[in-house]
Amino acid sequence: MAIEYPGVKDELRRYRWAAVALALLGLPLLAAVALVFHRFDAQARELRRSGDRVTGQVVTYWIGLGTFAQDSITVQFEYKGQARSARVSIMERGTEKFRVGQPVTVYVDPKNPERLTVEGEQNLPRWALVLLACLIVTGAACPLAGGAALARAREQRRLLSTNTWQRSPLTCVRNGRGGTKISTRPLIMISDGHHMHLLGAAHMRRNRLPGTGLLSAAEVDFVGVPSRYVVLRAVGSEKLVSAYPPRTGRTRHSWQKEFARRAAIDLRHRPVRPSPVRTPSGTGW
Repeated sequence: MAIEYPGVKDELRRYRWAAVALALLGLPLLAAVALVFHRFDAQARELRRSGDRVTGQVVTYWIGLGTFAQDSITVQFEYKGQARSARVSIMERGTEKFRVGQPVTVYVDPKNPERLTVEGEQNLPRWALVLLACLIVTGAACPLAGGAALARAREQRRLLSTNTWQRSPLTCVRNGRGGTKISTRPLIMISDGHHMHLLGAAHMRRNRLPGTGLLSAAEVDFVGVPSRYVVLRAVGSEKLVSAYPPRTGRTRHSWQKEFARRAAIDLRHRPVRPSPVRTPSGTGW
């Protein structure tokens, strides 16, 4: 079976533990959200408890635009004989809790009059809101990504335990349209002995792609059914890569167009070798 080949079990083990670590990473991130929020909430409570209390009036309601924008109000009040005006951020966007002309209670730090808030609000700075949003999104995404990686690891083990390696000519190109600044999803062309199959590799870090050997390899070993799901590795490499066919016709068309463009670019800079791209009529995509 394919799983008995040297290095395969170690690679599966490394991948599984990496998936577990990714899933568990969300816990400290979500704990950090609670700590940051608790800190600002405690500061607001302390300000309401020990700060100077004055009555002000809402003179402007600002509607925040953008992903991390906050609604805010401008309040005018008199403090120690001086007329003051301050802008206070509002946690709940689109709230009707504040209206222009409405009287509000303002709490002012006597040691630092620039530090203030109004009743029911924490007056979070923008950087704190951005930090909380990033922690929440990342903390929620890590368990989802880790769970998906664990499911992929189980499927890899199942295929490798029940199948033997098949060898195929390989063309692999970078996908300029797939992935992000830190991840990529290369496009792979392999043959099952009858037809050519264009597949998309599972997302991986950009700095991991050269280590898989796929970009420079002429042949690849794979297990699975290319029309559904395969696990493959470049000949001479121990790095396992999952790959899938396009799920929709639109994706297939996009991949074909990108593969043809990239293959034409990459092949000009490689030694001439047999390529699965050049197939007899009727055995292409």
